[in-house]
Amino acid sequence: MKLIKITSLLLSLLFLFSCSSGKEVSEETVNKDELITVPRATLSVIYIDTETRRDVTSKEEYIKTDFRIVMTDGREIEMSDVNIRGRGNQSWDVPKKSYRLKFPEDVALISTSDYDNKDWLLIANHADKSFIRNITAYELGRELDGVEWSPMSELVDVYLNGKYRGVYVLTERIETAKGRINIDEEGDSIGFLFEMDNYAEGRMLSDYFLAGPREYSIHSDFTETSQVRGLMSHVTNAYNAAKNGSYSEISKYLDLDSVVDMYLICEYMRNWDAGWSSFYMYTKEENGPIHFGPPWDYDLSSGNTTNALETYGLYVGNLYGMTEKDSHNHVWFSALMTHSWFREMVKNRWNEVKYRMADTVDACCDYVYENSESIERNFDRWETIHKRINQEPPAVLKLKSCVENVDYMNAWLDERWEWLDSYYNSEAFANGIIYNN
Repeated sequence: MKLIKITSLLLSLLFLFSCSSGKEVSEETVNKDELITVPRATLSVIYIDTETRRDVTSKEEYIKTDFRIVMTDGREIEMSDVNIRGRGNQSWDVPKKSYRLKFPEDVALISTSDYDNKDWLLIANHADKSFIRNITAYELGRELDGVEWSPMSELVDVYLNGKYRGVYVLTERIETAKGRINIDEEGDSIGFLFEMDNYAEGRMLSDYFLAGPREYSIHSDFTETSQVRGLMSHVTNAYNAAKNGSYSEISKYLDLDSVVDMYLICEYMRNWDAGWSSFYMYTKEENGPIHFGPPWDYDLSSGNTTNALETYGLYVGNLYGMTEKDSHNHVWFSALMTHSWFREMVKNRWNEVKYRMADTVDACCDYVYENSESIERNFDRWETIHKRINQEPPAVLKLKSCVENVDYMNAWLDERWEWLDSYYNSEAFANGIIYNN
């Protein structure tokens, strides 16, 4: 239902009421976020009411809420004492905020969830007007079995304190837990979850560590600085092996199945943030092989940024475009790409999964097409069409709707698929001639 139809209906009712009460009502007296309240919803709908009706304005302070979700399968969950706070780095500065939800008990907010959990996220996707780039990356992670776990996610309508806040990605949080990243964090030999992250902050050897040319935020609970030093040493040795070691040495440090699959997802979608932040890694035991994944934060990918716009050329596997110190260079992939055996692994795995990857993209695009009426209402609430929120290129700014944005992304990934398919199967790639645009 379009905004103008809802506006006309409500203003008509308000006009009749004002005539009987003797008060005048103008369109300016009705806020747009209050107009969009009776949709023909095709998405699950979340209602959040904070205590004292306060808005969520902090990334540190939790507010208690009453929470209700009405799922598309007819199931409803209602719960009190649910905590909410803001989340995000650069994305926290935009008007449409993202949120973290913490429930008093485990719950499955997505009907097909494998496990219940207390922690869930609502991602605003303010800079991605297709609404599907993050979900596509997560689904590619779920499709490629080298990535052991990738978040389940879906689009939802969100109402906060009775007001429509738009369409969000409801998704599982990346954390160590049963049904998510399953790491044993107890005992003598424990695993660790960490993130290559240019936003890393806090105390060195407590909140983050430095290994090679990159900083890594820590997402596991540590009790001793010695544990962090041990992890830092292990990651440093792994990185040095990736640059200079043999296959047998590197395979001791890295779980290569996860490395190759995460490389293909990053390269296929040309994720601009891959070398900057939100690149997750973990070990299952102390000094065990480092796993890459799951994928996260892909809104600036697939042609949605001026800095990685072209459908041709290697990006995260690029040897010559960036120095090791460049903050957007994915130093692991560019180091591994120097090895002929790694390029052979990439080629073979691409040929094994390339049609499944293309089918996954098509399925994600179809998901938006099928729910486009609900999704387009987001742009009635947030007038972002034709506006640059982050780094959207001119071609994206010209698009008139969510559907046109999905068409654009789908066509971009089709062209990207064709180029990669030709290049990975070329003699140039086998010989280490890395095409760099």
